[in-house]
Amino acid sequence: MGGMPLTACSNVDAYKTDAIVRAAIKLDALRSGAVGEIPAGPLTGLFVQTALAAGAAGGLLLLIGIGLVLSGFPSGGFIGVICLLAALGLFGYTSVLCMQSSTPDSPSHALELFYRALGRGKPKEAAKLVVSGDFDFFPRFQPKIQYLKTGANPRPFRGANQFDSYWNEMLRSAPMPYCSTSISQVREIRLAPDLVVVECDVCFVMNTLLYYLLVLLGGISLLIAIIADFVTRTTVIVPVRKLMFRVRGEWHLFNGELQGYEEEDLTWLTGPATPDTPSPPVAQDSKVVAREHAPWEVKQGQAQPVPASKAPWE
Repeated sequence: MGGMPLTACSNVDAYKTDAIVRAAIKLDALRSGAVGEIPAGPLTGLFVQTALAAGAAGGLLLLIGIGLVLSGFPSGGFIGVICLLAALGLFGYTSVLCMQSSTPDSPSHALELFYRALGRGKPKEAAKLVVSGDFDFFPRFQPKIQYLKTGANPRPFRGANQFDSYWNEMLRSAPMPYCSTSISQVREIRLAPDLVVVECDVCFVMNTLLYYLLVLLGGISLLIAIIADFVTRTTVIVPVRKLMFRVRGEWHLFNGELQGYEEEDLTWLTGPATPDTPSPPVAQDSKVVAREHAPWEVKQGQAQPVPASKAPWE
């Protein structure tokens, strides 16, 4: 997995060293129970919006279909049957969404739920899927990737507001923004019973909802809004590698950033690569640009995880 350049980070080698030292300390603390973990349980509201939209569209098509079948217009019956079939399809899709599991019961599903929560504008739900030991004073930098925004760097994840701003600045910078997410090309590599590496492509589709105000004008404005949205939306596909840690039957992200240095370089877990025992394959991200430099260095004392007295997303 290609390295993700940091914005406004000067001593990259020192930062990478401290990140890996901190990761080893954090993993030991998680396994020893020094940092208490809180299961996320089923996440709320991740599929509700899509289910409601599909159900509403299905209901509308059902009414239209019944009206056309009973109208007696030429070809009305044929078109009405098509509308009825489409309505049944949407109702079936709504049922599937309602039964969709929102519990992080596998590494890849936990990662999918994490990005879905961010896309739905629910960073507090996403934070529940990050180990609590990651919410400390260690400075975080947003990666510099084309079409993803950056803001105030560095920032810690000690409080929920910093985690929120880290992701909202990257994904939700437009007026009335929306962001839909999906993952593909998923590959899981088990390092230990409680530790799995997930490699995948994360797709972010971002735009503004302002176009849909056109529906207030009536007529074909909805079609115009859909076309305008499709033409102007931004799609970013980012290959990532994420460490997933097992928490009481659930899987949580070891690092709440897009990708941490301890996830880019796994030799602190696997040892150096040899011809007989190669490291997991590394993909290259063509959209990543060169690192920048600015005066900043990590303080080693910031690497120690601090146990939280309550859930870090509260």
